[in-house]
Amino acid sequence: MNINKKYKHIPNIKINEKYTDGRSKIDIYSIFGKEYLEEIQRVISDVTGLAFVTIDYKGEPLTEMTNFSKRCRYIRENVMCKKICELSDASGAIRSAVSKKTSIYFCPFNLLEVAIPIVINDKYLGAFIGGQVICEDAPEKVLRMQEQLLLDEIDLESLHLNNIDLNSKKYTFTEFESIVRLVELIISEIIKKELISSYHESKNKKRIKDLEEKIEKLEGKNLELKNKILKINNNLNKLFLNDLMESLSNLALIEEAKNTSQYSEYLRNYFINSIEIDSDSINYVYKTLINYFKMKKIQYKDRFKYEINIDDDVKECSMPFKILIPYTLVMCYLGLNFKEEEYHIEINVKREEDNIIILINDNGVGISKEAFERLKDIHNISGEVKNMFEYIKNLEDDFKKISNGKQEINIFEDNEKVVISIKYPMKN
Repeated sequence: MNINKKYKHIPNIKINEKYTDGRSKIDIYSIFGKEYLEEIQRVISDVTGLAFVTIDYKGEPLTEMTNFSKRCRYIRENVMCKKICELSDASGAIRSAVSKKTSIYFCPFNLLEVAIPIVINDKYLGAFIGGQVICEDAPEKVLRMQEQLLLDEIDLESLHLNNIDLNSKKYTFTEFESIVRLVELIISEIIKKELISSYHESKNKKRIKDLEEKIEKLEGKNLELKNKILKINNNLNKLFLNDLMESLSNLALIEEAKNTSQYSEYLRNYFINSIEIDSDSINYVYKTLINYFKMKKIQYKDRFKYEINIDDDVKECSMPFKILIPYTLVMCYLGLNFKEEEYHIEINVKREEDNIIILINDNGVGISKEAFERLKDIHNISGEVKNMFEYIKNLEDDFKKISNGKQEINIFEDNEKVVISIKYPMKN
């Protein structure tokens, strides 16, 4: 019986795919798994009374030996006999592999055995080796390996096998053939079931992967569309903001309000730079923040101190979402509004291998969830302040998406100092 015919129709089983080291991507373990394979072997052995072991395409055992007869265990205690037994198993498997059909034969120690090949799409993967029974009416055409493998140095009489055989299983050849057909059917149906299950699992994984790729593309298109809409809105905003701030600045000059005029000019530059989408270089972000800090300096005078250090080799690199700006604004707002003493903030931007490293530190109240809870306990904060923390969280989520999870944002806080560390892959 050729088991291969039973599951030749299974579609798209890529049996010939190989790893780089030459191993097939489909093997007996990939179909069953070791524990399930040994369970199948035990069940078949219990039902049929035959001993069984499963070997791979190289003839090496894949499972523990099940229900081995006393004769076989006794014989294999002899080192030389054990090697002959293993050679017999391999020879039986080779015969079944070459013919791709079940092979029935006598082992060198005169026990009837069978090798049932596992062949899928004409690819030999291994075999179930079973039997170890006494049979006294087998036809002459059944192969006797004793003539081929048994060495002259081994004297069967000296092994005293007759005493061991008293309780050995005995079958007629017809009974043995019937059992073999049953085992073939069981193995065939199990393999077919496992292959179909594996095929559908692989198919579903591919569907999931395809859906994930489609979702990723849709998210990319959605972000691109949002940016286009934002750009249109920002162009309008720039027009109106520029007109508004210019009017305020002119009024301040007429009234000889020098600080107000200067503040208005910084505010105008800050707003125009903040809503510019096309410019996302670190140097552009730096210029935007300088305008903001100069406004704070006018407003808070000596109570506000700042320092910005940016290495020259990163100034033209991009900064997604201008992420430095929102963190800085939130930290400054909280530090200046909820602490009475002098407030200072320091920003450092540098390159570390292929990454941009941003360090922001201040002596403010912090921006972590724990800091927010402490702030609520001490102060009666507004809804706008609560929204700041939600805004920062959403910003981090968006930042992760565009950086493919390669970014890192860490917040370190104690009673004296707050440090935010931002790391992301460099892209010119």
